[in-house]
Amino acid sequence: MATENDKIQLATYSAELARLEARLAELDVDREAVRTQIEHTKQIVANLQRLCGVFDPNNVKVLGFTDAVRAIFRMNRGVKLSATQIRDALIEKGYDLSGYSNPMSSLYTVLDRLIKGVEITRVPEGLLSMYVMPARPRRRRI
Repeated sequence: MATENDKIQLATYSAELARLEARLAELDVDREAVRTQIEHTKQIVANLQRLCGVFDPNNVKVLGFTDAVRAIFRMNRGVKLSATQIRDALIEKGYDLSGYSNPMSSLYTVLDRLIKGVEITRVPEGLLSMYVMPARPRRRRI
């Protein structure tokens, strides 16, 4: 049987748990807001670099996620890449994926978007899907 002291202790722990759960929810909202600000600032930096003539197309760290994936394909034009290879290339180039709860899911969404935009092609190889950007840029029909 729980003593009065045990009940007080449990109430204290329960109150602390509720406080920390609320704080965790606040931090999640803050993290998302900061992530949005970072992505926005990266886009501004990349645009200003282009305007100043100092843009490095191989520096994926300042790009948004979709543009960073495009950059990996441009660096490997004509080469078939798996989603895992693309993720690894982003990490190797210094792209921070820590803000994504499931980076591979986000990557597959970007890949589908690039396929629909006719920027890349999906190439089935057995059970694995490979992705490739044509060696020559395709002209878009208007």
